[in-house]
Amino acid sequence: MLALGILIGIYSYAILVLGLFSALDKIQILIVTLPFIAALFFLVRRVNIQNIFYAIKQTSLFEKALLLLLFLLSIINIIGALGPELAFDALWYHLTIPKLFVVAKQVYFLKDSLFYYSLMPKLVEMLYVVPLFFWNEIGAKIIHFAFGLATVFATYKIARIYLTRQQSLLVAIIFYANPVVGWLSITAFSDLPRAFYECLALYFFLRFAKNRRTLTLISSAIMLGFAVCVKLLSLGTIPIFLFMIFLVPGLTIFQKIKKGTIFLLLAISIPLPWFIISFTNTGNPFYPLFTHLGLRNFTTELLSPFIFIRTFIDTLLFAPDPLVPFLFIILPIVVVKIPLLVRKYSYVLIYSIFSYLVWYFTSQSGGTRFLTAYLPAYTLLGIIALYSLKEKSHQKIIVIAIFVICVITVIYRGAANYRFVPFILGIETKQEFLMKELNFGFGDFYDENEAIKKIVGKEKVLLMNMHNLFYIDFPYTLSDSDPSWSRKYILIQDAQLPKKFQKAKEIYRNKTTRVILFEIL
Repeated sequence: MLALGILIGIYSYAILVLGLFSALDKIQILIVTLPFIAALFFLVRRVNIQNIFYAIKQTSLFEKALLLLLFLLSIINIIGALGPELAFDALWYHLTIPKLFVVAKQVYFLKDSLFYYSLMPKLVEMLYVVPLFFWNEIGAKIIHFAFGLATVFATYKIARIYLTRQQSLLVAIIFYANPVVGWLSITAFSDLPRAFYECLALYFFLRFAKNRRTLTLISSAIMLGFAVCVKLLSLGTIPIFLFMIFLVPGLTIFQKIKKGTIFLLLAISIPLPWFIISFTNTGNPFYPLFTHLGLRNFTTELLSPFIFIRTFIDTLLFAPDPLVPFLFIILPIVVVKIPLLVRKYSYVLIYSIFSYLVWYFTSQSGGTRFLTAYLPAYTLLGIIALYSLKEKSHQKIIVIAIFVICVITVIYRGAANYRFVPFILGIETKQEFLMKELNFGFGDFYDENEAIKKIVGKEKVLLMNMHNLFYIDFPYTLSDSDPSWSRKYILIQDAQLPKKFQKAKEIYRNKTTRVILFEIL
């Protein structure tokens, strides 16, 4: 898993380098991609398929049932991944920014305020450049789906540090059965890659806490560094690991300071090129953080214990992107078992508590999907507490409840993803699907029958009050001061034309997509 994480990170940086040197063309991308595929194939070859099937045959009936659930969830999620993109953030920037890079054949700063994320670390978006260059957004969705499965395996690896094979498998299945994970698995976001890298960072740290080998800690720092490359919010996890380093027994204070310094330098150095790019363009290495465009979640109200408790309960039970009820069900047992958890599983407990606090004070705007990176630890903590109960009957009742919840998730996600089936089977065209499923009242756009593209040709169009631009296939600008705009066409969505353009003539209107095209006379 370490080799896979590093390989993906290096490949992403290779695509970035091509982009910085304006070399995003087929030949250059293939030169970089073919060795990556060869190395990936080498890693896959190391997995003995016969041993896997033999191990499955030796599993208990309950383990086979869990593996069946994993298989069903994977099939349901891949069905969703094989359909066109519908998710808001993907159509806003996760896909649109790399698409603009592909069109320009370079990575550059998109100065327009709509794409202020263009300078943030984008390990995953660099991966999306390749399928967008050779295929379409479905390739990017499959990449994100694959990271979800990789995180399942990483979750299992963490759990095996403390639990039996069956218990660890249960932890992994509960993680994957979260509706928010299922939904993310059918999008081209970046939350599952972040979860993959943060999960591996925790795995190697827990191993370091046992063997105290510097190399293991270095592995943890590298994985966390790549997590920051995926999402800048992972910077908030670094202080948690530094704090835990100082709790590791058997080390002198000097050794702890030394190892903490090594960890910090490595975790920061991995995403450093992105910080340099951002600083070069804006003077702010963490742009758009610390600007009016950055996170604005913290208010003094968050310090209220009532707000904290209400948010905690709402997150566990009533989030728009829901979590499985397991975490709420198991919470009383976790509270009762705090003395045991502090004594034997302190790192998992500390990581769980402080990661939630980091999310609470900085990242609530992302909802539960920003908690996805920490769900493996939360689930592991709950299962540890569950299996520490002396009453075996209580364990069985809760496990059965968990299994039923997972089955319900399979049904729920299956019903949600069924809409993609007609498209996958070729019964429905992409246009028919998107015209039916896109939310045009919430910023989505689609050029029905390429009507606008046929009118404007190669002329650059000024877009006004438009947001999710991924499906646009004609030249556009978002600023009327752009010198490359020919001052001929204006496209607006759900808005009035500004007074200075009142003399423009309406030449096209689509009531479904809510857009109007004007020609300046």
